[in-house]
Amino acid sequence: MSGLHGQYFTPSFSGFDPSNTGTFGGRPDRIADGNLPTGERSIGRWFDSKAFKIPGCPDANPACTNPANVGRFGNSGLNILEGPGIANLDFSLSKYFNLRENMRLQFRLNMVNALNHPNFAIPGSNIRNQGTSRTINSMARVLNGLPATREIDLGLRLEF
Repeated sequence: MSGLHGQYFTPSFSGFDPSNTGTFGGRPDRIADGNLPTGERSIGRWFDSKAFKIPGCPDANPACTNPANVGRFGNSGLNILEGPGIANLDFSLSKYFNLRENMRLQFRLNMVNALNHPNFAIPGSNIRNQGTSRTINSMARVLNGLPATREIDLGLRLEF
């Protein structure tokens, strides 16, 4: 992956209420950094899920099935993990051709994501789901809610 900085996101867990407040899930305890070095990040392992544990679980089993009721929320901060960066280059070119004194033709080329660079969404962040946690499963939606695949539009305009 490149050195682009991406959207930050928050680790989470689900299914348990270790705070005894009727709040099932939330932020886990942070026991290490969690961000992998840039060179170690991949689609299948974007962050270190073992750097977090469900409050009340032992460090040796961070996503245990029966956490103790510790009476508190997790200590992990908001937006502490860095997601994949977005690289996008849009390009436009136009040229007028004079046909007559009062008539001209315009040629236009518009390209969205001209280099067709893949932009990935943030990975799954629920540490309880070991199969999908830390894994990127989709593309980022950066243009009007649609995946940013390359799009090329050509146009002609006759002005008179």
